[in-house]
Amino acid sequence: MITIKELAKILGISHSTVSRALNDHPAISEKTKLRVKKEAIHHGYVVNQAANTMKGEATNTIGLLIPDIDNTFYARFTSILTALLRTDGTSLILSVTHDSKEQEEQAIKQLLSLRPKTIFSVPTPNISKYSKHMLIENNCIQLIRHSNDMKSLPFIGIDEINSMSEAVRNVYQKGHSNIAYLGPMTNSSTGFERLSGFVSTCQELGIASNMIATSENDFDSARAKIEDLWNKHKFSAIVLGGEIITQAVWSFLMEDNLLDKAPIKVVNFGEFSWSRVINAQKSFISLPMTEIAETCYQYTKNKPSMTNVKHIAHFID
Repeated sequence: MITIKELAKILGISHSTVSRALNDHPAISEKTKLRVKKEAIHHGYVVNQAANTMKGEATNTIGLLIPDIDNTFYARFTSILTALLRTDGTSLILSVTHDSKEQEEQAIKQLLSLRPKTIFSVPTPNISKYSKHMLIENNCIQLIRHSNDMKSLPFIGIDEINSMSEAVRNVYQKGHSNIAYLGPMTNSSTGFERLSGFVSTCQELGIASNMIATSENDFDSARAKIEDLWNKHKFSAIVLGGEIITQAVWSFLMEDNLLDKAPIKVVNFGEFSWSRVINAQKSFISLPMTEIAETCYQYTKNKPSMTNVKHIAHFID
């Protein structure tokens, strides 16, 4: 592979000028940048990001820390953000924590060692003090979830309370007053806010707000919770607060043929390809993946002065 010094020799300029041109330094003219980049492409030269890292310079990368790549939301969001960043020649470095605070701490260290421009992080519910310190000191961005101990950091995500409220109001307007909720545990901001949105809206509408249950992010746990919830309340509609929870609920309903016995309205959390296969894509909370990815992208370009950007997840019927 050709080196930057060899490229400089071919061009007849200093290697520092070549380096600055390749990194779009403002002191280098556009004419020189184009000439250098054209020659670099011709010779297959690639910028040595490792060398930039050793010099303490930020690399043309963005870090993304998520809990689960199997989750449809995070998989699609990652794909959308990657495509947007590619238009600027920026690379995405992905790390998965599985909601383990130990893995999260290790991942943050590794990402920061690569000197990314910034890191978008979905904090684990039990994030360690050291992880919080690293994220705060390096001006990272909280994504989807947020921690009360990191209020100084920007947040990009969903307006969970108003999104859940919109879903409940729409179900109520369609004639349902016996509405249940099954969502994630309240040890994360998303779980707490989705449940809060459901309960407060039910209370405003003057209907029962006690047909609720929360579950671990686990199919078997959610399956047991929905069975228990049904046995206790025999609701006419249910609003769901998670993808795996949605899968578990449909498994229960289909296995026991409940939809043939009772006209239960189910509001899925998100729009999933698998739900079309079983004809379960009737009512759902549409997750704003594209809007969130575009907000993240704009932040990397302009680094605006912002605190919170929350998008509504609209009810679709």
